[in-house]
Amino acid sequence: MPSLADLANNLSNFQYYSGLGNFNANSLPASDGQLIVKEPGEKWSLGLSDTLTPFGAVTTVNRTLADVKRVTKFLFTTPQGPQFLIKQTGLQFSNPYLEHDGEALPTNKPTKGQGFFGNVGNSISNFANKISNDYGPTRIYNPLGLSTLAEVGLVAAGIRLNKHGLLPGNTDTNDYINYILKKDGDGNNRLYQLGNQLSDRKNIQINVLEYKGGAGSKYGIGKTTIRRFGNLLTGIPIIDPNSGAVTIPIGNMMSINSFNEMKLDTSKPLHVDASSDLRGADQPEPPDNNFIAFGDNIDFRTVKNKIAGSTVLASSDYTKLNIEKRVGIARARKNNKDRTNYATDVTAASDKINKLSLFYGTSVSDAISLLTKDINDNQVTGANTNDLVKFRIKSFDNDSANGAGVYMVFRAYLNNIKRGIQSKWSPYNYVGRGESFYLYDGFTETITFQFTVMASSRSEMKPLYQKLNYLISTLTPDYNKQNRMRGNISELTIGDFIKYQPGVITSLDIVVDEDTNWEIAINEGNKDNPGIDYGMHELPHMLKCNMTFIPIYNFLPRKSAEAPFIGIDDPVLKNSLKDWTSGVNSKIQPPAKK
Repeated sequence: MPSLADLANNLSNFQYYSGLGNFNANSLPASDGQLIVKEPGEKWSLGLSDTLTPFGAVTTVNRTLADVKRVTKFLFTTPQGPQFLIKQTGLQFSNPYLEHDGEALPTNKPTKGQGFFGNVGNSISNFANKISNDYGPTRIYNPLGLSTLAEVGLVAAGIRLNKHGLLPGNTDTNDYINYILKKDGDGNNRLYQLGNQLSDRKNIQINVLEYKGGAGSKYGIGKTTIRRFGNLLTGIPIIDPNSGAVTIPIGNMMSINSFNEMKLDTSKPLHVDASSDLRGADQPEPPDNNFIAFGDNIDFRTVKNKIAGSTVLASSDYTKLNIEKRVGIARARKNNKDRTNYATDVTAASDKINKLSLFYGTSVSDAISLLTKDINDNQVTGANTNDLVKFRIKSFDNDSANGAGVYMVFRAYLNNIKRGIQSKWSPYNYVGRGESFYLYDGFTETITFQFTVMASSRSEMKPLYQKLNYLISTLTPDYNKQNRMRGNISELTIGDFIKYQPGVITSLDIVVDEDTNWEIAINEGNKDNPGIDYGMHELPHMLKCNMTFIPIYNFLPRKSAEAPFIGIDDPVLKNSLKDWTSGVNSKIQPPAKK
């Protein structure tokens, strides 16, 4: 057996050596499992030299021709070639059915009087175009692989052809995007058509869309069916034994896909029995039946007490009892008239709490009863201070004896609320003892939380920044008439978890979020020629504020079930049902000795 050295020094003895100083690939035999078959001694290229041509042009042509010859031989002379073509044809037909212009390709070219080749060519063209128009250009693969062969021959030149289509090409006269844009312009795209179909109460169709091939087929054999789902208040279908018609009595909710499980013949007529009404007396009656059509705006909660199997519950008017109307949260502007001028304040599109600026009072309830107004002359009422969770900060008036102060009411966009209570124990060591003993030395509590200030409309910017600016000032000194510095005591309320809690604000970090928009006041103008943004400032719409608050207790903090560290007492309204602390100590005492 020759060694590696023998092979390196005696290349002419190697079985496949060509004698030209390198191995000749044309002499290599094909293995049994190789799909690309070449006869011994057969060459793929033209055998031309590339010595005088720039950029390897001849080599490129040689190798391109070799590729075309090789792929052609694979497609038409090997058992695997026809299998490949059939499989590609089936896979292409398995594509989803796309909208296309059925008249994009001409099918009426003259087939007479054009000469023999002209007549034959136009006949073939008309036939090919009809297939393309009927099935869609993206679902057809040339059964002879012409597009694939053409792409192999042109890829070296940087030309890319479409795989689909009966004839090779790299442009579509029936381009999907262009067609959709045209249909959108006409207001007649497929979604619009499906909307009309689903809204048709007289012709209820189970199958929304059905076509040959597609995802529901196997290699293009079979069809794809897209069925309606939901939006029918249906019961168990009744089948007419004579006509085969399907009648759906109104009853429990059922998916239309359940028809498949019941083996119903969906080709038969479909009817809906509208003898019972599940919508409720306060809902409008559909003109034809109880079918809830596509696009109907039906509040299912108004009929919740009539759905079979549920308990009878009182219906609620959710058109009035919604979050926008109950707590004044802003919603997006819906009507076109609301969008004509962004400087115009639209009540429903602005947050009531954010629009409320600073106001002075003993308490929020007192301020409302006294018909207090904020600094911008807006009335302070229960409607514009109500929130899902009350969040208020009051800065006490250092010159007031009745606990009055300035209120800052923010929308309760709260995060990471933390109450940290730490007890202090001083270690003490006795002589001769290794362990430490501890003496209790008091406790501290620190409350930290984050709240977000966010303006959802132009009219909220001014009051929000007035409140935020004043909140910052509460961490700076206040001066009395003798010009002596004094600190500021605040009162924090976050729901009933922290209720009317006096204390001091020790830190306030304000972060401008990188995702926030800014008011840019670009049309500000000047005093003589004020623009629409005259009076506005360049400020972010959203800020995230981190606060640290140390409580000062207005009760004796001690070990007791009645000490209201959490606001579960009710010292204001004296509501016994809301007072969860009174009398608890007496119930956790040891039993009296008999």
